[in-house]
Amino acid sequence: MAIESLVSGTPVEFFTLTGQRVAVRIAQQNAAIDVSGLAPGTYVLRARADGSVRNARFIKW
Repeated sequence: MAIESLVSGTPVEFFTLTGQRVAVRIAQQNAAIDVSGLAPGTYVLRARADGSVRNARFIKW
């Protein structure tokens, strides 16, 4: 999975829809984030950088 405009070293957290944090990955500049260890389902991503928080919904098949 690739997320544009993240600064290298930014932690990206993965949460279930019930709010349980299931993974944390560190973003690398122009590189994909490995989600192969996550079970299929719907997740909420949270990335914090430069004093702001970005959330997104992610569905893994």
